[in-house]
Amino acid sequence: MIKIEKMSDFDRISFVAVSLLFVYWIVVKIPLGFTYGIYQATWIFGILAAFLSPIYFLIRWIIAKFSFKKIYFYALLISLFTLLIMLFVFSISFSGIEITSSRDWWN
Repeated sequence: MIKIEKMSDFDRISFVAVSLLFVYWIVVKIPLGFTYGIYQATWIFGILAAFLSPIYFLIRWIIAKFSFKKIYFYALLISLFTLLIMLFVFSISFSGIEITSSRDWWN
């Protein structure tokens, strides 16, 4: 069982925020009209949070002595998966997931 009762309020808020960040990056990768507006209004916060959350949860997991019973490991996995979606997924649709090509990274 994951021990949530001994977490600080900031850690609880951070875990909820990283979960919402995962949902955010899934939603903005869906090519609909309103998702472009959501992305344009919040892209800087999404990018900062996607890069900073794995660092934060890695540090917290190290402080927790690499315990799998703490929520920090699972938040780290979610934040790393979110970072991968942000960097490498171009769009998500019913026809499949379109991955960013390597040409987009080097040109």
